[in-house]
Amino acid sequence: MIYRQTFLRQKTCALAIISALFLSPMAPSISAAKDVNLNRLSCADLSKTDMTSFYVWLDGYRAGLAGSGKSDESWMRHLAHALPRECEDNPEVDLLPLIEEMIRRH
Repeated sequence: MIYRQTFLRQKTCALAIISALFLSPMAPSISAAKDVNLNRLSCADLSKTDMTSFYVWLDGYRAGLAGSGKSDESWMRHLAHALPRECEDNPEVDLLPLIEEMIRRH
């Protein structure tokens, strides 16, 4: 049972990552790269144009970390306000550790 839950969590995270690469506003710049290390994305890599699909992906990332299949609207609202401020203050910070810290604080 634990193996199945771990597998499903990994599958969910992988699907969220693949979706984000194709749906996010960063897709044109990322898709040109051969190997994308999502752990190395920084705030400076974010596009300022349309973050909606990226916030949806991050909600899926949060749900995957929590082992949940549910979206959290309050988290996405919080993220939409907090992430731009965090990134403005720290443009070179790695994005996923920042998001993970924001998840813990929320």
